[in-house]
Amino acid sequence: MTDPNQYANWLPSKLFQQNGELFLEWVYLWDVHFEKPFFDETLTQCRFENSLKEKNQKERRITPVDFISEVAATIEPIKPSLFIFHTSRCGSTLTTQILSLNTSTIVFPEYLLFDKLLQAKIDGQSVNDETRKGWVKSLVQIMGQKRFDEEEYLIIKLDSWHLSFHSIIRELFPEVPFAILYREPEAILRSNNKQWGIQFIPEIITPSIYGIVLDKSGSFSLNRYANQVLQKMYNYILEIAVSDPNTMLFNYDDGIEKNMQQLTSKLSFDPSFMKKEEVHERMKFHSKHPQDQFADEKPVVSEFAFDETIAIYNCVVQFHRQLNQDQ
Repeated sequence: MTDPNQYANWLPSKLFQQNGELFLEWVYLWDVHFEKPFFDETLTQCRFENSLKEKNQKERRITPVDFISEVAATIEPIKPSLFIFHTSRCGSTLTTQILSLNTSTIVFPEYLLFDKLLQAKIDGQSVNDETRKGWVKSLVQIMGQKRFDEEEYLIIKLDSWHLSFHSIIRELFPEVPFAILYREPEAILRSNNKQWGIQFIPEIITPSIYGIVLDKSGSFSLNRYANQVLQKMYNYILEIAVSDPNTMLFNYDDGIEKNMQQLTSKLSFDPSFMKKEEVHERMKFHSKHPQDQFADEKPVVSEFAFDETIAIYNCVVQFHRQLNQDQ
């Protein structure tokens, strides 16, 4: 199907290379609301819905990647309301889960294709910057397609390593607010030492994204490397907060309810939203396992975080406090 006008309610779901060229696979969204903790789960739900339609199933669609701009041109989109950056394990997943309870809000939590287009490569070589930027901008337009009458907000939660791409995202979307969620390093590292996130695994997320050069002269320590990554993330947060006045900081230690009150106020949500029983109930449960009661962990001693990591984090906190005093 090569008529871009026939792609309403479709979304690109996968980027792949074939014979030296990049292609997109598209998925039909049916009437699925975006409520899952991660967007890959939503795409899986859409494919499952399609499998149930029997004779009404939508056939698989494959297009060249450049076709994305033609589809985007047919859409009058909802413009992005917010980009969420985060350090991971800092309440960002629960934040988007709560935001998705507002039926007027389209929430994309860590949409894999966004990252794939942002870093697109052909035969291991990066596609030129302007082409990638054009693909990302077109993708966001398609993400903003209005599928339900009540929709008026578009919120995009990025991956944690996208802090290093903040200048590109600001260039493409100069007027969209940034929210940065962060947490103290000991708690992040304690959580990751139980189950490591891919942002801390150099074989999956290349160290060069953070501007890190691995020292291969000695033995490798995953916790040491994770400290390096967090140091870079905190430095990016400082860089963004100092230079970009359209940025809000949210510290996990301030509590999910206080942070959500401030965030929904900034988004101009109806004040009654935060009073809803379903919102307060959702705040009681684990972000990634909503059937599990949430139990916060408060580290007593520093076991995993290095002094330098803690020092840079404290700089972020100090600047955040100064911002609050100045407002």
